[in-house]
Parts: sequence; C-alpha cells; structure tokens
Amino acid sequence: MRRSFAVLLCLLAAPVLAHDILVIAPKELQPAIGAWRKHREAQGHKVLVRAPSVDAAGLKKLVGGAGADLRFVLLLGDARAIACGYRAGVAIKPYERDPRIANDNWLADRDGDGVPDLAIGRIPADNVAEARTMLGRVVAYENNTDFGPWRRRVNIVAGVGGFGFFQDAAIEMVTTKFLKDLVAPSYDLHVTFGNPTSPFCPPPASIRDVTLERFNEGALIVAYIGHGSRGRLDRVRYKGKRYRIMTEDDAYELKARHGAPIAYFCACSTGHFDGAPDSLAEVVLKQPQGPVAILAASRVSMPYANGILSKEIMEAMFQDRVSTIGEVLQRAKVRLAKPKPQDRTRQYMELMAFAYKPSAKDRKIEREENLWLFNLLGDPAMRLPHPKRAKITASKRTTIGLPLTLTIESPIAGESTVELLAERTPAVQPRLNDAEESFKRAYKRSNNWVRITRKIKLPAKTPTKVQLLIPVKLVPGQYHARVWVKGQSAAAASSVPVWVHGPRD
Repeated sequence: MRRSFAVLLCLLAAPVLAHDILVIAPKELQPAIGAWRKHREAQGHKVLVRAPSVDAAGLKKLVGGAGADLRFVLLLGDARAIACGYRAGVAIKPYERDPRIANDNWLADRDGDGVPDLAIGRIPADNVAEARTMLGRVVAYENNTDFGPWRRRVNIVAGVGGFGFFQDAAIEMVTTKFLKDLVAPSYDLHVTFGNPTSPFCPPPASIRDVTLERFNEGALIVAYIGHGSRGRLDRVRYKGKRYRIMTEDDAYELKARHGAPIAYFCACSTGHFDGAPDSLAEVVLKQPQGPVAILAASRVSMPYANGILSKEIMEAMFQDRVSTIGEVLQRAKVRLAKPKPQDRTRQYMELMAFAYKPSAKDRKIEREENLWLFNLLGDPAMRLPHPKRAKITASKRTTIGLPLTLTIESPIAGESTVELLAERTPAVQPRLNDAEESFKRAYKRSNNWVRITRKIKLPAKTPTKVQLLIPVKLVPGQYHARVWVKGQSAAAASSVPVWVHGPRD
C-alpha cells in the first residue's frame, strides 16, 4: 500500500509533457492517425487529437485550449468536414467572382493581428483511406534513406505573365532572384520558362511532358510561377496554338521516381480548397507518388505580393534553414508583414512596385491579403531534409589553365560530387532558330551551369584537399566551388565563391 502511494505521488509530481501538435479530425478519420502519431511521438512531439467543433467559435476554442506550447495545427479533412475561415478580399475583388478569401490562417492567428502565431496545414482527405495514405507518405518522406541528387534539386517552372509591363518585370525579377540569390549555389537549380522567346523554353508542344518530368524526376521543391486557375496552370502560346502546362487530368501522371517534391504554386486559385470538385492542388496532393506538401492560393493572387512571399519562402527554406514546412510558410508570412530591417531586396521590390502601384496603402492591403490567400496542404510538422553543413575553402582567385585547390571537411563520410559552378543568370546564349532540335539544345544548354565535375570519396571530419583543373577555354569571372556528400544516413553540402582570372589579369 505504501509503495502504491509512493508511485502515485511520483506520477503526480512528474512534469506533464505539453502538447505541441494539435490534430483536428472527424472521428471517422481518426483511425488513420495511429502510425503517423507514433512516428511523431518517437521524435519527441506530444500529439493532442480532437474532433472538430460545428462552428468557428468552437474551433478557435479547441486551438486556444491546447496550451501555450502548441506549435503545429493539423486539420485532417476537407473544408466540408472542418470549416475554413473567410476574409473579405479588397485588392482581389475586381478580379474574383468570389472575393471571400478561404483560409486556415485564422486558426493560426492567436492574437488577432492577422499574422500566424502557429504553423498550420490541412490534409484534405475525404475518407480514412486517403487520410492514411497521405499521412503515411509524410512518414515515408521523413524516413527516406535516398540521399542522392533529388535532395538538392530545385525546379522552377514559369509561365508568361501578361499582367502588364511592370507586373511582368516583377515576375521576371523574382525568377532571376531564384537563379542568383534565393537558392544557394550548393543546390541544383533547373528553370523551365513557358515563353517561346526564351532559351529556357523547351519545344512548346512538349511543355506538359517536360513539366511532369520536373516533378517525376524527384526534387526538393518544384515551384510554378505564373497564371493559374482552380483546375489548371497556364498555357504556352506558339504560332497560333496553345499547349497546356498542367491540368487536373495531368496530375494523375505524377509519379516521383525518387524523393517526392514539395510543390509551390505561385499562381491564382490553384489551392481553392473550399468547394467541389477538388482544386488542382488537392488532386496533385492526393496522388500516391505526387508531391508530399503543397503551398497554394485559394483565390486570385496578385504579382507584387506573390513575388515578396516567394522571396520570403525561399529565404526561410535555404538561408534560415527552417526545420519544418509549416514553419517555413509561417515565417514567410511574418516577414511578409514585418520585413527584416534593411532588407535590400524588399526595398528594391517596393521600388519596382511603386511604378505601377504607387499607393503604399494599396500595397499594404495586397500584402495582408496574401497572408490569408496562401495555405499549406500537408502536414505542418513535416521535417525538411536539410543537408548537414560541410566546410569548403579555396583561394579567392585562380587562373585559367591552372589547378584550383579546395580543402573540404565533411561531417559525414560518403560519395561526393565536387563541382565548379558558373554564376546562374537568365542572360544565356539565345536559341539559333525555331526548329524543335534548336529548342531542345538551347533548353539543355541554358540550364547547364556546371563547368567542372569530379567524383571522390570523402572521409568524415577529416580535411581533404581536392584539385580542379581550370580549363583554358573557361570564361574569366565569378564562379562557385561546391560539394555534395551522399552518406549512408545523411547528406552534406557547402559552396564557396571563386574568382577565375584570365592569364593576363
């Protein structure tokens, strides 16, 4: 009796693990949570599961009652099962039949300032089989032991703007920022531009197949920038014909051969999740080998605010290395509302936007609406596969025809790819003519920024010297030396700028 009493006292005195994940799911979908919940709790999370309330006040109360340590809210079910919020659109009203902005942001905003305080995501399952499949794919994604090239591949697909000169210039600037600044040189970047005047455009008749391949080859992220609607992305117009980039029907051919990508649709209405039939983003997410999470807008979205949100999402992923996809979107929204001090890129984007939207009030309204327009379809606690940090040093300058000596120290042992990468820029050699083969050659050449590649085995935590011979035909200028290490249980990466001089410099 005394022993039982002592055990009871110990249990009462033990600290209570606070819930950091709240799952709101109808009772009929809750049987799908088991394996995913076990996976999360093995990671140290504490999961609280609750059935949805019938009204908005009840849903707010569920989130508010989950405790101060709550970080993630997962809504398991579509908008018919778990109600979304609506906010009246102002900037989008002239362009939108239904200007009510459907969103889940309202549940993540605890203090009422419009900015999310929690990471929130929705898995729009219609039944327990869909819920179990989508949650199982998240677990499989985090347990994936393939540390190959897909983990550093970032694929950008862009459509023609057509919004007007200044708006299109803003879209082009965002795409250029992807190339040069937002995605670190240690990642592979591949650009597909649905503009037949661009060397980054594949043969227009093949744009659909090429876009599907960008998803299916396996990638960390596939981002689409351009026009969109509830059920499709834009078309490529060429010589009186129109060729689709992607539709709901095409989504059924999504079958990633390696890592399932995260999809970001920087476009109008592709994430219109509050009605029937399913939106493009919902159909894409439900494919067994399609993207594992999607960021998309629920209504018409505007180029200026889209550009800023894109910039903040990529910085959160690649510069801040935020650990989960839900917190990436949360941080991007916080920065959308409250930019970092002395953020020169934001200042430049504001200057460009002033040319066609001179009212600071109008720009503020557009930014605020993007906080509500973009939602995460997926698990907000899904961990991102950031590579470990390797160390790479090189002389700041070298000369063509001579070896460049690198010192690489990797935190893990593994097969390594060491490369010299040219500056990524949209200013590449134009296509020679309009023959299909010319399109193919220009598309391949434009995306080839790697100038030297060497494969070696690297030991763990041991500085290793590697030499790359700079060919005499290399054009002098700014380059990056980079390394990717494929280990048994992790990957590692790093890059460093290198200036290559001519023999007479």
